[in-house]
Amino acid sequence: MELKLLLLLLVAILASTASAQCPLSHRIGSSQRSFRACRNLAEQGATLAWTHTSSSNTLDAVFTGTAPSSSGWVAWGINTGPAPVMMGADVFLAFRASNGTAMILTYKLTQDLMTKLPSPGPIGIRVLDKSVDISGNRMKLFVRIQLPRNGSAGSVINHIWNRGAAMQGSSPLPHDTKNDIKSAGSINIASGNAEIVIPHQKLKNRHGIINAVGWGLLLPLGVMSARYLKVFQCADPAWFYMHAFFQSSGYVLGVVGWATGLKLATYAATVRCKHRNLGIAIFVFSTLQVLSLLLRPKKEHKVRKFWNIYHHTLGYATIAMIIVNIFEGFDLLQPDRKWKRTYIGVISSLAALSVILEVVTWVVYLRNKSRRSSQAEPFKGAAAANGHGSSPWPSAATAPNGA
Repeated sequence: MELKLLLLLLVAILASTASAQCPLSHRIGSSQRSFRACRNLAEQGATLAWTHTSSSNTLDAVFTGTAPSSSGWVAWGINTGPAPVMMGADVFLAFRASNGTAMILTYKLTQDLMTKLPSPGPIGIRVLDKSVDISGNRMKLFVRIQLPRNGSAGSVINHIWNRGAAMQGSSPLPHDTKNDIKSAGSINIASGNAEIVIPHQKLKNRHGIINAVGWGLLLPLGVMSARYLKVFQCADPAWFYMHAFFQSSGYVLGVVGWATGLKLATYAATVRCKHRNLGIAIFVFSTLQVLSLLLRPKKEHKVRKFWNIYHHTLGYATIAMIIVNIFEGFDLLQPDRKWKRTYIGVISSLAALSVILEVVTWVVYLRNKSRRSSQAEPFKGAAAANGHGSSPWPSAATAPNGA
């Protein structure tokens, strides 16, 4: 008997804990209301409780979220299109105005968000009622909406949510692009089944893989083939063809990856981040490297050494930016840890190999230079004896990467 009571008490405690995490009862204005279903949303401490009335196809929903600061915002909305994405969504946003008033406004997210902050305005969903309650940075918004009959299939709705740290008037400033990205999903408002998704996940995966292979692997291999093979006479001109192959292949893949990034940017609304800016710089620098080959002077030309300095400096700077930007991409996409660890292993292996090859290259270079110097010495003496002041032999080669 005591064991049964203990089990019942344990079940009651667990049920109470689950209810506290995702409550079915909320105070809306001056009244307490109960909802049929509730779900926790992603990693933002947000919850969504709702009741769907199928006869009238209306939805009563209460969204609670925690803004990064008391001057921030939280938002929840529905996309009546085929996918749970930001662009095209009808959004309700809660924030505290500068005069201290709790506000809830509606926003239609369109392509205009690429160039300016969102502004409040009418939405495509009919709003029957709405209210908001704010305590510190914990914000609760309630809406009663008329769902469109031609919206998401059946009882499934595509919804999005997010939060930000600040407002600019009635326009929300961008949210954290590293931590608050898993904020979209599909939910069956009849059964309560929910799925959290990352919008455009397949395109993001392709973008990451293509760029990691093109920019992050093939281009460094191209640099290494030019840096460490040209000192060996037996590798001439094979090193140049290897260099051209790796660089051209990496550039082609990189351009494809950059194009997928541009496509993803059309879904990102007002998001501006270091990853995007670095990607643009990498594309520009790589294109300049390709175009510089058209202006490559002959070895004997007096400006060849300046071209070499430009080509090498820009190349090394581009590789450094690529590596930094790939890790920025890992932070944004947040894939399984094995992918980041794999790339770290590849880059570390290439770096270790570069150190070894750097030593070998300099040893070979200095040995060849010493051999040429010893071979040229008798001829210098003979030339001096004959009244000639210069050697008939070519001058010593430049450093391993100077040709």
